[in-house]
Amino acid sequence: MRADQTTSPPYSSDIEYLMDEIEHIRCRSRRIGLQRELSESEPTPPKRGVVGPNIDTEHEELRRRCQPLETEEQRLRQMIDARLRATQEAGVSLGLESITKEHDLDQFSRTVLLLATISALDTDHQSLLEKLAPSGFGCCSLTPEMVWAYLEFTLEDTLLARVALLPEAPLLQNDLVLLRVGENSNPGDYPGAGIEVSSEAFAQVVGMPELSRQGGR
Repeated sequence: MRADQTTSPPYSSDIEYLMDEIEHIRCRSRRIGLQRELSESEPTPPKRGVVGPNIDTEHEELRRRCQPLETEEQRLRQMIDARLRATQEAGVSLGLESITKEHDLDQFSRTVLLLATISALDTDHQSLLEKLAPSGFGCCSLTPEMVWAYLEFTLEDTLLARVALLPEAPLLQNDLVLLRVGENSNPGDYPGAGIEVSSEAFAQVVGMPELSRQGGR
């Protein structure tokens, strides 16, 4: 039975909600990382003299590991969405949902704010996104390119998403995040630019207003 077909309890706090999102992010990132390995690895060439199908054990192992992650990712997403609906119906206001509605954030912008908040928790949570970094790079700060990978955007999607990172777009105009890119930057600098959540936005998303006094943007 699907999660939204049962009675789902509303979230009682922002932290409770974020904990579920963290599990979904962990599962989705691992699945995307495995699929990247699968696409980048080369199948073992057929062996001469072998009768029957040539099974590439490495490829088969990667596929086998992806399947349960896909199932768990879908289960978590359905559960979270069902609980979010129950939370809204119960009249409980979560920080991320409030910011999304107040500033009319699209899916990309909302995801940027969520991932930037998770990355700001500590280095362990930042490492959840490590597998989304470009091939050959280790754990690093959140970048547009990593968000594109997380959302599995096409090239057209990534070009449209750049609009959400313009100075007049809600994320930057309302000081929700800071984009670490120089004044004399060029289009090629944006995919790898660092994204940081502001203290005010971080405090609202985690449900602790006092954390807005932690420092600058």
